[in-house]
Amino acid sequence: LREALQKINMGVQIQNVALLIVVCFASAAGSQVHPDPIDLVPTPLKNYVIGFEKAENIGFGLLPSPEDLALDREKRSFFTGCGDGWIKRVWIDGKGDKQRVENWAFVGGRPLGVALGPNQELIVCELTQGLLNVTKGKVEVLCSEAGGSKFKGIDGVDVSKDGVIYFTDATLGMLIKYNPSTRNSTVLLTDLDYPNGVALSAQEDFLVICETYSRRCPKYWLKGKKSGKVETYAEKLPAYPDNVRLDEEGTFWIGLLGTLTTGRDFMAKYRRLGNTLRSVSGIINPLKTKAIFGPAGILGMKDNAQVIAFFSDSQRTLISGGLKVGDSLYFVSLNESFINRLELL
Repeated sequence: LREALQKINMGVQIQNVALLIVVCFASAAGSQVHPDPIDLVPTPLKNYVIGFEKAENIGFGLLPSPEDLALDREKRSFFTGCGDGWIKRVWIDGKGDKQRVENWAFVGGRPLGVALGPNQELIVCELTQGLLNVTKGKVEVLCSEAGGSKFKGIDGVDVSKDGVIYFTDATLGMLIKYNPSTRNSTVLLTDLDYPNGVALSAQEDFLVICETYSRRCPKYWLKGKKSGKVETYAEKLPAYPDNVRLDEEGTFWIGLLGTLTTGRDFMAKYRRLGNTLRSVSGIINPLKTKAIFGPAGILGMKDNAQVIAFFSDSQRTLISGGLKVGDSLYFVSLNESFINRLELL
């Protein structure tokens, strides 16, 4: 029986590889979008690198694949969306047993970006349902389409002080605005290169957006003479950005999924081929492959794009987001089941 199962498994693997090769060649041959490779020159930041060797974990084994972090108003706990469909609340204001994990709300599917609203509600990007308003015991779908397009991969989210929601659809390449007063969704930007995280500036006059596969972060102006304009905030990042969060000191913290490797670099350069590979996740899951994503990290940048810290670790992969609270840096990885805490003093 064992031998038979091994043969079946080998046959399935061969079929998968063959199908993957066919799909890739077909995509490359028929590509009319971004047919030429883009510039992906690495940007070394060796002078800024600090490792994660002394990081401790919170909630070990209780947080399957946490994707993003939202800090509560009292700065005592984080909310995070996990791979089991639960929004977990993780208390960080204690030690040992006082660090506890609560199954706060079940939304199902795959919750990704999370952000706290002005009335203590949690705004959640969920892949199958859309944009959600979540409170204890209640889940409300705010919207599931914008500009005539049904959402395919909403991902990052942030909320202004007056409750306006800004979020991305990575698959559609969109930046979207949702007004809770009118319950209308407005597409602000299109043709973004796999936009993941989004964060408001301290003055809420611009947004920083993470374009993962181009390794850059555009800035979208919300106020002033430049309102509606797009500028470059940062480009040629040392790794692929995912979520971005602003801390109380005015620093943007960008989760870096991984550094450049040959396979990942190739897929990013040839975007149509990369999109094809990502679309056949049932065959191969690039996000779980160290051959594609190398060491992960976190980048700290001021609103003028000055780099103040670059944390990286060769033993870590798929760090999707982080945030500095007080003297500690908290971060999560899609390959882990806990929140990391690194004391910076």
